[in-house]
Amino acid sequence: MNSFIRVVSAATVVLSTLGAAALAGPPAAKVAKAPATISCPACKMPMPQKKSAATPVPVAIKGTTYYCCAGCPAGMSALKMAAEKAAAKSPKTAVKTAAPK
Repeated sequence: MNSFIRVVSAATVVLSTLGAAALAGPPAAKVAKAPATISCPACKMPMPQKKSAATPVPVAIKGTTYYCCAGCPAGMSALKMAAEKAAAKSPKTAVKTAAPK
C-alpha cells in the first residue's frame, strides 16, 4: 500500500508540474523600450519627452519628439525650422502702400 501511495504522489507531482508549464506557455520576448530621456547631440543636455521651462523646444529624433533648451545649436535649428515651416504654411499677402500725394 505504501508503494502505491508513493507512485500516485510522484505521478501527481509530475502531472501538476507539466500542467503548470503548459498553461504558462513560452516566455514572452523582451522588447526594448525607447528611453524617456536622451542626451542632446549638440549640448549633451538631457532631452526629456515632456516639455518644461528648462526644455521648451521640440526636437524630433527618429520619429520621437524630445525637448531641448533653446540655447544649444540643436534647439536653435529646431526653432528656425519651425519658423520656416510656419512661414511656408501662412498665405503671403502683398503689402500695399499709399501713393504719396
